[in-house]
Amino acid sequence: MAAFRKSTKLVVVAFVMLAALSALFVIYGDCEEYDDSALLSEVAVIPDADNACTWYTQAVDSMMFDMAQNDSIYRISIREIWDEAFVVHCLEANRKVFPLVDAGNACLRFQAPAAPDASVPEPDWIQYYRVYRLLELKVLLDVAQHNSGEALQDLLRMNAYVRRFEEGSSSVTHNAMGLIMLKRCEETLRYAVDAGVLDSGQQRELIDWKEQHPLTSLGEVRAWKSQFAMLKTLVDSAHATARFPDGSDLGPFNDFSTATFHRLFRLNRTKKLLAQKYERILNQISTPYAQLSNSLPGLDDAPSGREGFSLFSLHLVPNRLGKYFVDAHVPVFGKTHHGRLFIQWEERANLILMAMRVHHAQQDVPVRSLEQLTPGILAKVPDDPFGRGAILYDSDLGSIRSVGLNRLDDHGSVELLEESLRVNLFKGQLDHLDLVLDLGR
Repeated sequence: MAAFRKSTKLVVVAFVMLAALSALFVIYGDCEEYDDSALLSEVAVIPDADNACTWYTQAVDSMMFDMAQNDSIYRISIREIWDEAFVVHCLEANRKVFPLVDAGNACLRFQAPAAPDASVPEPDWIQYYRVYRLLELKVLLDVAQHNSGEALQDLLRMNAYVRRFEEGSSSVTHNAMGLIMLKRCEETLRYAVDAGVLDSGQQRELIDWKEQHPLTSLGEVRAWKSQFAMLKTLVDSAHATARFPDGSDLGPFNDFSTATFHRLFRLNRTKKLLAQKYERILNQISTPYAQLSNSLPGLDDAPSGREGFSLFSLHLVPNRLGKYFVDAHVPVFGKTHHGRLFIQWEERANLILMAMRVHHAQQDVPVRSLEQLTPGILAKVPDDPFGRGAILYDSDLGSIRSVGLNRLDDHGSVELLEESLRVNLFKGQLDHLDLVLDLGR
């Protein structure tokens, strides 16, 4: 009888483990196979996909222009957004509202409303989290530009979204996302205080307290929330007297225009050594950017809404061939949802951000010489060791020479001539590709 009970327990345990593995397979499989073509239409804050594409293009265009003007001031990383988005996406896999691969770009697609809509009976927590991330990015930009008025306004809006989370449900998703928001809001506040935008003794006390009590578990959230209330009080009291730089009143939360999001990126303030290491690279790609964006052919001939900038994170890791590979995670925008290029440049855990312009042309348009703008070389691609079309880089081969482009072949790949740069498309149609890359070290 004891042996029977033991075997029964083993069977039950086996079934439980099988069920857990099946659940994980469903969640991660959903993440892997998720088709985000309907993403824009699913989100209520964006009226239509065309406007979203226009807004996103303008936002990144303006961001890159600022980057060109300010050279090495900005150190950018979206890996954190991707990591957080992965958690959120897995928790909400059944709703299919948050793509995994281009999570950082997805965050940037959303135009934030003035404030959370309290009348919505079941708030869309993921949507709130996206908007919150946009506000955080905007605050960091405000601080970098010494715009104390807008920084305070955006902190107020961040506060409004955190409040909605605190008033929300007690689901696992809500708790996980709320924890992320609280941690990031404190980090943003610290940066604002350190920059002198919101300098006060009470705020400094909050920062000092947080540094002595690191938030390492959900059990600490409640204690930290009591300290976070200090920020609420400070910001709320400041709202009555806050003014824009021109002296105008801060105003209510109903004038949140897309113009305020024309420059969206995160300052990488925690990796000073990385910033120094890649300062020369960032300077090289940022300084000539304005001229390059105006010199590439075919931009004026494109149909409306069929071109846009995309962002991707870069890591650097030497592959077994002694070269570097670039494997991309970049969404392609247009009036219809186009395919994705996937790029990722790796070297250990260090991160920098660059830009790629993806252009949908109705006819072949050659890419002009990038030699004078981007030192580095795109090497020939041998047999792809990664099985999906890698971009290999050899730093000893010289500089980029003029490249041309073939149309898509039957296998959905694009070939850049002369240096034989080959990348594969996972899906969709792409006729023309302009690369803006500095591969120097």
